[in-house]
Amino acid sequence: VDFVVASNTFSFSSASEAVNVSPSGSAHVTLANNIFTGSYGSALRAAATTVENHNDWYGAGSNVPHNTGDTTVGPNLGAAPSLALPTASPLVDAGVSLAQLGYTASCTGSPLSYCGSAPDVGAVESTPALVAPLAPPSSLTATNVTATGLTLQWAPSPDSRTIGYRVSAGTSVVATPTATSASISALACGTSYPFSVVAVDVTGAISSPAAASVTTGACPVSAPTPSPTPTPTPAPAPDTTPPSVAIASPAANTTVPLSFVVSASAKDAGGIARVVFSVDGRTWCTVTVAPYSCPVSVKNGWHGLTAAAVDTAGNSASTTIRVNASHRLRQLARVIAASPSSGARVGTRFVVHARALAPHSRPVVFLLDGRIRCVDRVAPYACTLSAPRGWHVVGVHAGAAQPLHLQLQVR
Repeated sequence: VDFVVASNTFSFSSASEAVNVSPSGSAHVTLANNIFTGSYGSALRAAATTVENHNDWYGAGSNVPHNTGDTTVGPNLGAAPSLALPTASPLVDAGVSLAQLGYTASCTGSPLSYCGSAPDVGAVESTPALVAPLAPPSSLTATNVTATGLTLQWAPSPDSRTIGYRVSAGTSVVATPTATSASISALACGTSYPFSVVAVDVTGAISSPAAASVTTGACPVSAPTPSPTPTPTPAPAPDTTPPSVAIASPAANTTVPLSFVVSASAKDAGGIARVVFSVDGRTWCTVTVAPYSCPVSVKNGWHGLTAAAVDTAGNSASTTIRVNASHRLRQLARVIAASPSSGARVGTRFVVHARALAPHSRPVVFLLDGRIRCVDRVAPYACTLSAPRGWHVVGVHAGAAQPLHLQLQVR
């Protein structure tokens, strides 16, 4: 339990020690404004949480603290039961006002009331001779009142002890002049202020106030600030640039199987809305996301392949190539079968199996979109492939013959 020992007088006779709070543990013990006098050994044995200051340790033999306000002067106390300090004692007004206790500078004689600038050290507060209160100033008036300031004037205090004045607006001190006027600024316009002025003497004592309520001038009316004319945002120039488009595969004027995949590339600064694939003028596929590819099936003979790109602004461009489709292209291949079948849907990781004409001594080569991915030299022939979503061409061949082409949709 925390506790405070303050404003006490202790007299000892051949005591071993005055104060021992070392066993107090974590409790906070505060000692202040006490007189310890007489004859005793140890003055104070403290704990780590002990707070000690402003005590008189007169007559101690050891462990005398030397903290703020501590003394070892003879208190010269009056006889019991008064134990009063002499008027000229250095312990008069030598104490400290503690936050834990309700000391007041009222000099009423009640507990924790003190006279002068601070509490006395010891149990008895000295009572000075009664002093007549300061005579107050009078006739507080305001002149030169504006919206934000004014000048206060008053009749002086007739008391010769007056060394100056304290001017307040409500509870806030706004000026401390020595003359009988004060200029007050930084006030709010159109506001009533309760002003008061008191006389002050050298000890800091004040008189009763002279008071007046003053209202500052009306707030000025400012012209409304015109709203700025918004600057119109110019409309962006229309996009009239057509996209670029090219058929990536098959190559122009080459021989292809009866079933194959047409792949195209398309670019535009504003983005591609769609790519439309046509065979001999007939729309075959419309693709809205890259990669742009379309599986087609045709008959023997020459055919026109067209890829038309449309950008997000509606601009379009197209390109056309011719290829020769032949059923013999597959028959020439030495690989005669493969699975999955052309046009099948597969996952992003899949296995292609192949069967080759026998006998032969060539390895079976697996290609994905024209790039070699596997070479298998021993039947049964297989290759594990990985591809992103979309249409892809898997080629399988043995030796120098044309590959067997599979168009697979990866999903």
